[in-house]
Amino acid sequence: MLERSRLSQWPTATTLAAFGLGVLAGGLELVAAQPTAVRHRPGTDAWGVHMALTVVALAWIVTALRYPAARPSTPLSADFVRRIRATSRSPLRAVPVTILLVLCLYLVWRMGQQVLGGLDPAFTANAWGGPGYVGAFYCHYLDCALQIAVGLWVVDRLLPRDARSTGFGTTTGDMPTTGRTP
Repeated sequence: MLERSRLSQWPTATTLAAFGLGVLAGGLELVAAQPTAVRHRPGTDAWGVHMALTVVALAWIVTALRYPAARPSTPLSADFVRRIRATSRSPLRAVPVTILLVLCLYLVWRMGQQVLGGLDPAFTANAWGGPGYVGAFYCHYLDCALQIAVGLWVVDRLLPRDARSTGFGTTTGDMPTTGRTP
C-alpha cells in the first residue's frame, strides 16, 4: 500500500519544472512589461461564476473525503505512473491520456506564470477576479485547479483499472521486497 502512494520522481520533477518555468516566464514578462496604463473594464471580473465554482470545488473535496472509492489515484504516485505505462499498448487510451496530461502540465506552467506575471497591473487589470493581484490569483488558480482535477479524473478513468499491471503482461506483487521468497 505504501508503494501505491509514494511519489514517483520523474512526474514530480516534471511538474515542479513546469511550475518553475512558469514562474520564470512570468518574471520575464514582468521585467519586460511596458509601463502602460490599462484601465479595468467593469464586468470582466466574473466573481459570481467563481463563487459558484468555489462551492463546486468544496463539494467535490468533501465527496472525495467522505467516499474514498470516489477518489482518483494520486497523480504523481508510482501506481499512477505504472497505470500510464500500461496504456502504451492501447493507442485509443494513450492518445487522450497524453493530450490531457500535457494540458495539465501546461496549466501548472500557467499557475507558475501567474506568481510573478500577476504583479504587473496590466496582467490583471481585466482578469477574472481582477483588477487586483489577489483576486486574479484566486480565480486563476481555482480555474486551473478545477481543470487539472477534471483532466486527471478523466485520465484516471481511461487508465487500466488493474493498478498492478505493468502493461507488459506481468504484474507486480503486493508483498514488499525483502530479499526472501515466501
